[in-house]
Amino acid sequence: MSHKLFLVLGAVFIHLFGSQLHVLQSIGLVFFIVLVGQIAFYINSRKPVMKQGDLYLPGILILIFSNRLLIKMSFENRPEMMLAALGFGAFLLLNDSKERPCRIIGAAVLAGLAFLTHLNGSIYLIAGLSTLLYFRRFKDALTFGLVVGLVCSTYLIDVLLAENGFALWWFQFRNDPATQTAFGIGPKLMQLITYPRLFFYSPEQVAASLVLVYLLWHQRRRLSQLPALLRVFSLALFFSFWLITKANSGLYQLLFLPFILVLIAELYALRPLANKS
Repeated sequence: MSHKLFLVLGAVFIHLFGSQLHVLQSIGLVFFIVLVGQIAFYINSRKPVMKQGDLYLPGILILIFSNRLLIKMSFENRPEMMLAALGFGAFLLLNDSKERPCRIIGAAVLAGLAFLTHLNGSIYLIAGLSTLLYFRRFKDALTFGLVVGLVCSTYLIDVLLAENGFALWWFQFRNDPATQTAFGIGPKLMQLITYPRLFFYSPEQVAASLVLVYLLWHQRRRLSQLPALLRVFSLALFFSFWLITKANSGLYQLLFLPFILVLIAELYALRPLANKS
């Protein structure tokens, strides 16, 4: 119901390499490596506007490899690392200053694959579409929406092929213990109120969150100088998950961590670039 593409990839790994535990754990490691490469690419692309640009990548790598949640989840057979890599990849393609149509299509494909990996991946397609609409890139938004819709429609293949497929799917969705807090006004309201807990669940989450909160406060007068697309996409991501989340488990911070890390770098860079006055 929820992890379709992740399960398909797991089946491929089992077929190719066997069903030993380390084979399935290696899926997270593969996407952790991809994620590190993506973050490094973003930081390197920002060197021209960052003073002492050569120092930012080592600093971010220290934050990455000292983050217990990232390291732990890189050896877990769960879809969150795959989701984070696909979602951040979609952002990187949208962040192209030349606004090429192929980048929009690529971003839409990655956002759609994130949705197929886990239903929580819908936050990346919501954030992508919201960002394009915010910047009045209506043609790009239409392209993004059509491609995302096409990719996401493959989610229904097994539902439509199975006997009584939709009824079975709805029964699973409605009765899954993990989704019960998303139904009913009271439980959903409690999820909305306690949403910030996701970022401060335990010391694993607190470290990166506190650094970001401190820099947001310290640079509050310069927030408008942050890259506009990063700012809007990150906010859309934050609020979309707030609305759809069924649980405030700390492991879901992983979906936001690549954005938290590049925001930390961008916020830190604002101080040297700003006038002392």
